[in-house]
Amino acid sequence: ISTTVHRRLHESDALAVASMIAAGTKEPLAHVLLREARASATITGSYSSALVMGMAALEIGVKHLIAELVPDAGWLALHTPTPPIIDILTSYLPTLPARLNLGGNAVELPAELIVTLRKGVTARNTAVHSGKSQPSKEFVERVLNSVSDSLWIFDYYAGHAWALENLSSETRSELRSLSDSAG
Repeated sequence: ISTTVHRRLHESDALAVASMIAAGTKEPLAHVLLREARASATITGSYSSALVMGMAALEIGVKHLIAELVPDAGWLALHTPTPPIIDILTSYLPTLPARLNLGGNAVELPAELIVTLRKGVTARNTAVHSGKSQPSKEFVERVLNSVSDSLWIFDYYAGHAWALENLSSETRSELRSLSDSAG
């Protein structure tokens, strides 16, 4: 069973959305891929495909964040092979000049997200390279939820304050802890 919680839009949200529409902004590819990954898992029960698409969404999301925050590195981020995604998330992400940050902290993801994403990378690699793995529905949902929270955090660091309202309560709590520990 999967649920989606929709929040009420605030007037500032409507203004931000109107501004994005007027500027011709399209939904980021990473979010599109994540939605397709969820559909693959939910509609067809293809958990390996969902996992592969979800991890691709994470990689695309972080590359786009790098290109957004460090325009001079954008071409490299988008056109060259990248180091392992977990290395990017733990070693490079904290060096980025975020437009918004939490309590003065460097750009980072909560430790629990990193743990789940690391497991997702391993499972994705097993599925892609051996073709024998069919991860469980629960595992894939956990990984896709972690990818989703990561993408929303990337959106926040890129300057969209409203993005944090889309986080799971667990990740929101972990971010509060990160922010409190810096203060």
